[in-house]
Amino acid sequence: MKWFSAVVAIVFLISAMALVHVQSCLSESDCKEDECCAAPHPKALKYGTCLKLGKEKDACTLLETKLVNYGGKYVRGCPCRFGYTCRSARGLKPMPGSLAIFTLKCFKATPAELEEATKISEGEEVFYEEIIEDGKVIEKKIID
Repeated sequence: MKWFSAVVAIVFLISAMALVHVQSCLSESDCKEDECCAAPHPKALKYGTCLKLGKEKDACTLLETKLVNYGGKYVRGCPCRFGYTCRSARGLKPMPGSLAIFTLKCFKATPAELEEATKISEGEEVFYEEIIEDGKVIEKKIID
């Protein structure tokens, strides 16, 4: 009886895998416009999987973490789609590489965040000044 349960489980798993189409990628050009190429781990950067860009409340990764030398891949996930920004629920934006990356979500972007995201996606370096009160960023301006 145990072998029958195992066979049923295997058949179910194979069927489920067949329903989910996964596109592998070497670079971002292998993915659709609304996807990014994401590597599964920082030590496994050669191959990735095309994943959807984040929408509101989806988990995300920062635009700045794009690995240009590895085909434009991101690690473990995608940034948000245009019109959204990746930040913590408290509104704080962590530094790339910090452990807070696992708690980031997509939120509607402010005009300043849209300007920043556009410049980053076009490959420009972005420098900005932040005004902080009580440990929170209350104003952020891009320095030209």
